[in-house]
Amino acid sequence: MRLKSRASNITRTTMTLIIIAVLSFVPLLAQTGANTGVQGRVIDPSGGTIPGATVTVTRADTGEVRSAVTDDTGNWEVRHLTPGVYTLTFEMTGFKKLIQSGVNVTTSEIATVNVAMQLGEIGQTVEVTSDAEMVSSTSATVIKTLDKREL
Repeated sequence: MRLKSRASNITRTTMTLIIIAVLSFVPLLAQTGANTGVQGRVIDPSGGTIPGATVTVTRADTGEVRSAVTDDTGNWEVRHLTPGVYTLTFEMTGFKKLIQSGVNVTTSEIATVNVAMQLGEIGQTVEVTSDAEMVSSTSATVIKTLDKREL
């Protein structure tokens, strides 16, 4: 009986130590990505802010993608990133796409990347329409409506 009691105490002590060890690492794990990330401001060539720009943050080695949109003051941030090297892509209608490679994010650091986007060409779509001439698929005759000037 005494042997069983001693084995039970050892098991309880071992389990208690394992639980204490695991719980002591929880705060460390919680802090790992809490203060890790990247932030910045997006402006135009004249120094004005660009609200609504899309910022895509891509981790170079894994391809993991996160994104953000600039606020009314052109500021943006992406938090809780795994430390590593990232590529940032900035896009906004009316501006040239901007790619910033080699941004190093380290543990417990918020990297700051401010950029100025260059104006791009505004794309225009021109649609040309015309009335098709009436062609019969069963005969070789062409039917055309004449207006007053052609008569």
